[in-house]
Amino acid sequence: MIKETITFTLDEAKQVFTEAGLTVERRMVSHTFQPSHRPEYTDEIPVWVVVNPHTGEAERLEDCFRKFIKQKKQQLFLTAEKLEIYSLFDKK
Repeated sequence: MIKETITFTLDEAKQVFTEAGLTVERRMVSHTFQPSHRPEYTDEIPVWVVVNPHTGEAERLEDCFRKFIKQKKQQLFLTAEKLEIYSLFDKK
C-alpha cells in the first residue's frame, strides 16, 4: 500500500460546497465527550456545517468533504492520461 497525505485548508473545503450553491456556516452542535478519568458529558461546540439541500439538516463539513474526496478519488487520482504519466519522467 502507498500512503500519501493530502491537506486541504478550511477555505478550500468550504469552497467546494459554496460553489455548488450550498450553505456553509458555523453552528453550535451538541457533542458528547468521554474523558478517560471523568464522567461522560455533553456540551455545545462550534462546528462548520453544510446544510443538506434535500433535508435542510446540518451535516459536519468535515464529514461531507471526506465523502466528496472518497467519491472523487477514482476520477482525480486513478484515471491519468498517458501524457500525464510520461511527463513525470525526465527526458535525456
